[in-house]
Amino acid sequence: MLFPQVDETVTPDNGGESAIRANLQFLHRHLLGEDLASDSAEIDASYQLFLDARALGESTIPNQCRGGGGSNDSNGTVLPWTAVVIYLLSDYRFLYN
Repeated sequence: MLFPQVDETVTPDNGGESAIRANLQFLHRHLLGEDLASDSAEIDASYQLFLDARALGESTIPNQCRGGGGSNDSNGTVLPWTAVVIYLLSDYRFLYN
């Protein structure tokens, strides 16, 4: 499970920043082996990526990214989480360690 702290309804707009940051910590720990504080530079960068991807305003999930789920991202969280996971999976430490 990659998202134990959040679901698709948790957004920065509804007070979800701390839960999003907690899940970012979880992802960094489990994918990259990093034990980071919620206010670390790495978590800040990942959180900013989440915000930037969300700011694009995309709400339609491409067919190849649905994984059997629906096509609508009405809360604008699925695509930002996808961007964060791709970012982390592209890290040298994940690929070669």
